[in-house]
Amino acid sequence: MKLLRAIAAAAAAVLLVSVSTSILCVAAAYLLTNGRLKHPFYCGLLFAAASAVIMLAILAVRILIINARYSRIRKIMYEQGVTEEVVSILSAQIEKHSNPVIKDQNRIVLASYLAEGGMFKQCFEVLSQIDASLLSHRWQEEYYNVYVYANLIMGDIDTARQIYQSSKEIFDRARLRPDCSSIMHTVGVMEYAVGNYAQAESLFIQAKNRSSDKSGRCECDLYLGLCYLRTDRPDYARLAAEEAAACVTTIYQRQNLEKLKKHIEKAYLKQKGAYSALNDIENNEDTDEQTDT
Repeated sequence: MKLLRAIAAAAAAVLLVSVSTSILCVAAAYLLTNGRLKHPFYCGLLFAAASAVIMLAILAVRILIINARYSRIRKIMYEQGVTEEVVSILSAQIEKHSNPVIKDQNRIVLASYLAEGGMFKQCFEVLSQIDASLLSHRWQEEYYNVYVYANLIMGDIDTARQIYQSSKEIFDRARLRPDCSSIMHTVGVMEYAVGNYAQAESLFIQAKNRSSDKSGRCECDLYLGLCYLRTDRPDYARLAAEEAAACVTTIYQRQNLEKLKKHIEKAYLKQKGAYSALNDIENNEDTDEQTDT
């Protein structure tokens, strides 16, 4: 959805620039020929069409290049995870831009991959190069979201909560947006980490409902499975695992899904053992009653 919106916006911008340029060029030609230019409207229309076709072709090539780049990243993430090639591709996006704001936006993207790959030292080094005050509201939200999430999955819950509290206004603002799935997921992970399973479950469900991509839904289902296990609902956990399996996009998600399945299996065995023990107790009570009789 984000890619489609970006393409639509870019196409609209191309058409606007083409029409504006055409009007200016035709007006200039009309003045230079002292009003002798024949059919200025049709000349302008033809020039606008030609300009639009050329600019759209350039845009299409750029989109194909970007799509090929991220298709390669998705393939590597599914098969191997964060590798030197992934880091190199994303680092190149930082270096190719001279605009410091765009550089920082690409640094945030790189940091999110590094966090997912467990490369926390490199992740924090990249984040330390960013001046969050220069970012737009949307990218400020992404910055703090990555910062908090990286600390959570590293196991430093205290630091994660400190960062969250210091930027709570930004998180609260982000949660007002309809496409705030990743923000709600991060807050859910934080609640889960401190044992607030009911609150975490609610946040993961909301995040899943707002997610527009398979990877995001998978992450929510994996954590929902853990919440259900923590609250003695293995049947719900099994359903969550099944839904997660249909949305796996990275090697890390596959690994976490296997771990979740093993935990579910243990929960069923534990539940079965409890039922067996309960039946033994009941049978013993029945035997005692018959003996008394």
